[in-house]
Amino acid sequence: MSIKKISIIGSGNVGSNIAFLLLAKKLAAEINLIDIRPGLAKGIALDLEDCRFFFKSNISIRGGCNLALLKSSDIVVITAGKPRSPGMKREDLIRINSGVLGEISKTIKKLSPKALVIVVTNPLDLMTYLVLKMTGFSSKRVLGMGSGLDSSRLANIIHKRLNLSFESINPVVFSAHGKDMLVSDLTTAAGISLKGYFTGKEAKKIKDLTVNRGAEIVGELKTGSARFAPASACTDLIESIAEDKRKLSFVSVYLDGEYGLKNICMGVPVVIGAKGAEEILEFKLPLKEKRMLKRTGESFRRQSAMLNNT
Repeated sequence: MSIKKISIIGSGNVGSNIAFLLLAKKLAAEINLIDIRPGLAKGIALDLEDCRFFFKSNISIRGGCNLALLKSSDIVVITAGKPRSPGMKREDLIRINSGVLGEISKTIKKLSPKALVIVVTNPLDLMTYLVLKMTGFSSKRVLGMGSGLDSSRLANIIHKRLNLSFESINPVVFSAHGKDMLVSDLTTAAGISLKGYFTGKEAKKIKDLTVNRGAEIVGELKTGSARFAPASACTDLIESIAEDKRKLSFVSVYLDGEYGLKNICMGVPVVIGAKGAEEILEFKLPLKEKRMLKRTGESFRRQSAMLNNT
């Protein structure tokens, strides 16, 4: 086990499920849960401790309110922040969560200057950019868990339509984690593009279902949002880092000329290994998809002006 300590800031549904998966997979020697709500992180940590017998795991698990718990972490996961509520403007969510993550970033920089940081808080790509700027860390060490989740959702929709094994499905989702995501025509099932299985109208419906999957889940739950799939996507990244897998994942990272974009964070194909984002791969995209990426990049640059503490 190469990872000694992982700290998760935010102990809600996603954060607690990440901790459970890390425990089950035995990916760290120590897991810390941190949340501002009194008793929440401590209570979840106690519950997780009681799971250790079933996994035959001696992992240390702690929980509390104090950010000092993240000292000397190898990996810090940020799920803290306010979810977008009905009627809330995106601009308001950006301002609120940038204030929260700005303060967290300062603490990470001070207490865990060598950590890799994985951002889960929305709006994900902008929050990843903020954390990168506030910590001053290498762009290889600040990742946003975004389009990897969207890719898994696309794979699930294709699986249900075609009844194909997941091993045969290669989902490709770029760009924003949100309504501006790009469900690419590079997506294949058994090596064949979606156009080989579906009419243009059917393929568009599959793309729309992927874009709206998160909202669909929120609509059914009424209170709360997706938890298991985001936690699984984040844990998959951590596993790639811990085991130095050099696995291709779709992750929000800082772009400095890749895909013709600069000074933004966006979901792109990245090789994930022990050092974090070890290499950004530039796929040859259709012209219309290049244009979509450019439009989203321009939108991100405008929205970055709303970030607090930058």
